[in-house]
Amino acid sequence: METIVTGPRVFAYREEGFWDMYRDVPAWDFERFTEIAERGTARPAPARSKDPESARQTEREDLEASLAYTKQILSL
Repeated sequence: METIVTGPRVFAYREEGFWDMYRDVPAWDFERFTEIAERGTARPAPARSKDPESARQTEREDLEASLAYTKQILSL
């Protein structure tokens, strides 16, 4: 399992250069993306510590949360 925890991502899809990597995305798929994005709410990026021990603790908490979620959706 790979756990990826990041802050909010900005998709500047109204800027021309954004589409260079997505020229083959069908319009229906983009429409689905915009519907999901419009239902969402903005969240601030989580604060990350530069202290190695604190960073390890945060990483462990993130992993445990991911494992708990995975067990929930798999009904384990």
